[in-house]
Amino acid sequence: MNSSSSPIPPGAADNPRCVPIKLTGPIPTGDECDYPRYTALDHDTWQKLYARQESLPPGRAADEYLAGRRQLNSSAPGARS
Repeated sequence: MNSSSSPIPPGAADNPRCVPIKLTGPIPTGDECDYPRYTALDHDTWQKLYARQESLPPGRAADEYLAGRRQLNSSAPGARS
């Protein structure tokens, strides 16, 4: 069987973050979504990594990207727990 005939990629059923190629019902929204359960340590690690990377785009990224980031008021995002 080739991958084009399979409606769901191998392993997708076991991964809550993988969206199947073909849904069998309405797209889940809000609290219907099965979000990963991040620990406080996961959040802390993400915040540190984001802060470290946050200073890199100026001088490297396009002005349009930087302007868009400012317009979105991009700050360290919090993962949903």
